[in-house]
Amino acid sequence: VDHCADEAHSLTGLIADRGGSVFLAGYTLSADFPTHRPLQADLKGRGDAFIAKLQPGWQAFAFSTFFGGNGNDSAWGITINPDGNPVVAGISESTDLPTTSRASQRRLSGSADAFLIMLDSSGRNLMFSTYYGGSGTDHSGYDGGNIAVDSRGCAWLVGSLDWRSSRLP
Repeated sequence: VDHCADEAHSLTGLIADRGGSVFLAGYTLSADFPTHRPLQADLKGRGDAFIAKLQPGWQAFAFSTFFGGNGNDSAWGITINPDGNPVVAGISESTDLPTTSRASQRRLSGSADAFLIMLDSSGRNLMFSTYYGGSGTDHSGYDGGNIAVDSRGCAWLVGSLDWRSSRLP
């Protein structure tokens, strides 16, 4: 399954780990999207990304959380790093997306920028978060296959840059 959508939600990426759990990513416009042990319990903008982990057997969530700021935010790809942590790529229009101290870009630079985040496997801790973009509309892609992590844990992100973008990190 690549995409599963209705008017308020869209599943845009999924990946299984070695233990049989499945990580999900997408976006929602719904304030009553079900969360479980969330990093972010509430919808903050018009739409937010979501990240969730189904336990082995797929009968219960280990966690389900919003991720976003005051604008539209959506997750478009998810993978797992060598330590079993979910790494998510997406697009943000928010000026207040949570970032971490190691972020290469701490603020929205254009009208939309890509973002890259890593949660711990419990979904409760934001281990890394950064914007990535220039002065235009830059994004991480819309196909769910736009992110990979190599054996060293380095993330590789594919997307597109607005031809007018400048000031890339």
